Amino acid sequence: MAIRYSPKSYNMTEILCLFLVGIATGTLAGLLGIGGGVILVPALLFMFNHFHLANGDVMHLVVGTSLSCIVFSSFMSARGHSKNYNVHWPVVKNLAPGIATGCFTGAYLSHYFTSDALKGVLALFLFYIGMRMIRAKAPTPERTLPSLPVLFVVAFIVGAKSGLLGIGGGALLIPWLTRCNVPMRKASGTSACASFIIAVCGALMYAMTANVITTHSPYTIGCIYWPATLMVAPGILLATPTGVRLSTKADTKTLKRLFGGFLFIVASRMIISLLLS
Repeated sequence: MAIRYSPKSYNMTEILCLFLVGIATGTLAGLLGIGGGVILVPALLFMFNHFHLANGDVMHLVVGTSLSCIVFSSFMSARGHSKNYNVHWPVVKNLAPGIATGCFTGAYLSHYFTSDALKGVLALFLFYIGMRMIRAKAPTPERTLPSLPVLFVVAFIVGAKSGLLGIGGGALLIPWLTRCNVPMRKASGTSACASFIIAVCGALMYAMTANVITTHSPYTIGCIYWPATLMVAPGILLATPTGVRLSTKADTKTLKRLFGGFLFIVASRMIISLLLS
């Protein structure tokens, strides 16, 4: 189903809401090392529908727009964590090929999913991540990072999930790195760099799909709705450095549990809306 657009001007409520989404995304990106897609995708989906920013089968547009926003949040987060020496650069180097390959694959495969199917997959994924965050299980002491072939497979899965759902790699990568006994702050910084690779690859892929998902429109670049990106980005750029600073002081276990509960609520609302539609 093609996406239908109608020219419109944005009122202050819509602009403010998108800016606040950027603030929330940037803060969590800096604090937890995630790209912010777990906030962006549900928020953009709600706003596209509620404010009629776009009409029709919008989930692919939400995913592409989310990845374009994650370019900003992950870059700022990676930059801040790098300054604090919280990036495991050899791991980033080893993960990069698998992440890029997986992200391109996931973005390509998304064209074979309907909007409702993507929503259902996203809701189940949010339930899973929420459960993992609430449990905050300690890693096995003897576990270490695996060999390069295993790293490639893990990175491919992370990238494919991100390209399919528009979510940065941190939601899967941080728990996995901590299970391999990478310190939490180091895992967050490494994840932020991985999320930047995901966002760039995914945004490029979705930007080149204009003739596949969307009809020609002055408001899109492929499957990226650029007015939303431009309104979310300033909040991300302002808030991410604050999130990075908080990451050096905050009780990350408590924060992860609260955020896990939030993800359960978001996933529940998505499932209910799908069942009632």
